[in-house]
Amino acid sequence: TLRPTDAGRRLLQRANSVPVVLTARFTSRGLSMSSNRRVRLVRDWLTPAEATRAVGRGLRSGRGAGPRDLAVAVQDRCGSGCLDVRAGWVRRGRRLASSGRVRQLRGRLTANMAAPVRRR
Repeated sequence: TLRPTDAGRRLLQRANSVPVVLTARFTSRGLSMSSNRRVRLVRDWLTPAEATRAVGRGLRSGRGAGPRDLAVAVQDRCGSGCLDVRAGWVRRGRRLASSGRVRQLRGRLTANMAAPVRRR
């Protein structure tokens, strides 16, 4: 498991993949071996903040005016680059809710939400 630094995370937010050189060193009973390999580091996680932005963008583009008081809760990870979410917001004085999935496809975040229902 590789854990990128803050600078690495910023880079991976802009790029789909980053070329890196991995070096591994193995030592056993006085014998030391090393290996280098060129690989591509691919980002396969989404953050709750990214999910909130994707849901807000989807609600604005698909249903007219933007939502007010948008609250997005991550329910579960549905795979690599995918989150199951629940969202609640206010539009025209009504409280609405919906659930769906936020995915990263070809470097773009998309939110596929069910039809909103009115909450009491």
